[in-house]
Formats: sequence, structure tokens, C-alpha cells
Amino acid sequence: MTLDSPFLTEVEDFFDSCDLLTLPLSEPSKHDVNINSETSKSGVEQSSIGVCVRHRAYRKRRRVERERLGQEIEEFNKKLATEPRRLLSMSGWRMVMLCHLETRLASEARHRQLRSAIAAQTTLIRAYQSLTYDKLVNIESLERGGSRNYYHCDRLRLESFDSEFYRTSARTFNAVYFQTDTVFDAAGLDATDEHCGALTQEQRDESDNSYFQHTYKRKFPFDFAHACGMLKRTLSVHLREDQQLYDGIEDPGSIVAIKFRVSTRLKIGKDASVLLRVINRQYREDDRMVVVWRTFAEGEEGAFAGMHADELGWCVLSGDERSSVLRLYACYMPMNFMNEVVSDGAVLAKRFADMVVEASTSNCDEIAGSLEKFLLNDQKSHD
Repeated sequence: MTLDSPFLTEVEDFFDSCDLLTLPLSEPSKHDVNINSETSKSGVEQSSIGVCVRHRAYRKRRRVERERLGQEIEEFNKKLATEPRRLLSMSGWRMVMLCHLETRLASEARHRQLRSAIAAQTTLIRAYQSLTYDKLVNIESLERGGSRNYYHCDRLRLESFDSEFYRTSARTFNAVYFQTDTVFDAAGLDATDEHCGALTQEQRDESDNSYFQHTYKRKFPFDFAHACGMLKRTLSVHLREDQQLYDGIEDPGSIVAIKFRVSTRLKIGKDASVLLRVINRQYREDDRMVVVWRTFAEGEEGAFAGMHADELGWCVLSGDERSSVLRLYACYMPMNFMNEVVSDGAVLAKRFADMVVEASTSNCDEIAGSLEKFLLNDQKSHD
């Protein structure tokens, strides 16, 4: 609008000049002037007046149109000035909407995972109930006489329970995996601090039930990628002579299931043994490797008959190109259903819990030691 103003002024001056009478190119003769002066005088005046009227009307229309266009330009400029704010406001609400949508989708996915985990836990609890009931019935039969039939029936039941326990536990691992950060934050296992070591403590939950909590942290002077591969190898080959590998897992590449026994002789002169079923699953992320496991400890025939313990654990390996950090957290929940059947039940239950915790913590120490050994041997082979 501002740049066109000089041009429009020149156009108006031009039209004003057109209102004046134009002079002829050659001077007419006196004879022609005398002949035409009378006849053309009135015609020229009328023609000039008509031209002036048309020019004024045209300029008026142009002026009105120019003013209207100027008003439209001002209105468009105002709209353009408010458009970024409107778009910014819309983008903000769009972002809020997308955040709500992502939260809802994540909540729905979490809801499905929890429902699946609850269903799996229900199956596992029912299996525990069946196991406990069978154990009570078998012990009553044993007291009435005949240990041979009890042992035979117990062997058949244990073989069927193995598959059920491993399959059900594997279905709960996704829900357990999503609790990793929450569990480690609550336990105070930070990967950035310098504190390392192992600690086992007896705690009590909201219902005043006793459980054991084990934390472990260790650093390795090896890069994360290398340590991650060695940990996967360690979990796949870490088998003691008395351990049995269960081969009925659907995903043997990331899941390992084993079973082994731990025996001892108590101070009261009785022999006792514990059967431990262990299953773990590996989850590989961009900057860390997470391993979750579940252990079901069962007291076999002897002083520990009818005693059980459920263990849930998490292991996180993280680091960078210079070093790696291994952190572990495990929770052991002992369950004694035989206080009324076995004499000195409280003492035996405490000894059973200590034995299970010792077996599990020593297994964690052995895995960490094997990991370091593999890393050192691999480094020597490349030097």
C-alpha cells in the first residue's frame, strides 16, 4: 500500500491533465476557423464536460476501491498477526491431547499386562495350594505308615509340578520386568554412586509377615557391550553338578530354568534337604540388560517337609565404554504350613529360611564371580 502511493498520485495527475483541452497538431486556416468556429464550439464544450465527468467518476471509483483494498489489507494484516498465536495455542492443545492419548494407551497396555500377570499368579497360587494339600495328605499317610508309597507318589507329583511352575512363572515375567525401576529406587540401588557390596536383611511387610531382602552391587572394569554378552553366556552355562536344566521352555534363547537340591544335617541330628526351582528371563535394552528370576524352594522329606519359600529377583547390568555395574535385588518370602505337624516348627522354619537365603545369595555370588572370570579370560585371549 505504501509503495503504490506515488504511482497512484501520478495517475491522478495524468487524469487531471486529460480534463484540459488538447491543442491541435497544426494551426487551422482562417477559412476553416470561420466555417467551423460556430458549429464546433458548442460540441467541443459538451465533449470536454462529458470527458471530465467520466474522469471524475472513474477516479472516484478508483479512490473508493483503493480505500476498500486498504481496509482489506489492514484486516488481513491483523489476522496474520493473530494467526501465529492461534496456531501456537492449537499446537499446545494438540500436544496436551497427544500426551493424554499416549498415557491412555500406556495405561491400557499396562492394564492388559496386569490382567495377564494376575491370571498367571492365580494359576501359580492354585498350584501352590494343590502342592500344599498334597504334601499334608502325604505326610499324614507317612505318619500312618509306609514311606515307600509316599516317596513314589511324591516323585510323580513333582515332575508334573515342574512344568506348571516354569510355564506359569514365565507368563508373569513381563509384569515383573516393568517393576524394575520402582524396585531399585525403593531399595536405593543407584548405579552412579560408589558404594558396592552385598547386604541381607530381615524385614516385615504391612501384615507383619517376615521376609528377607538381599541387595548386591559390583563394578567391573569392562565395557557394557562386552559385559552384556558375557552375562548372557554366564547365565546359560552356570550349572553346578547337581543342577538339572529344564528343556521344556518355549523361548530357550532368553529363558533358563533349572532345578537343584541343597542338603544339610541339623543340630538336632536330622537330615534336611531343600529343592529349589529357578527360572530367569533376560531383557536387553539399549543401555542396559535386565534379568528377572523367580525361585520356589520346597522342603523335601525330612525336617523341612511342608516348608516353602517364594523368591523374586531383579538383576540390572549397565555401564558405558569404560566400565559396567551389576546390581541385584531379591526378596525371599518363607511360607511354613507345618507348624502344627512338625515339632519345634519355629526353629526349623528359621533354619529353613536361612538355608534358602544362603543358597540363593551364594548362587548370586557365583554368577558374579563367573562373570568376572569370563571377562578376564576373554581379555587375556585377546591380548
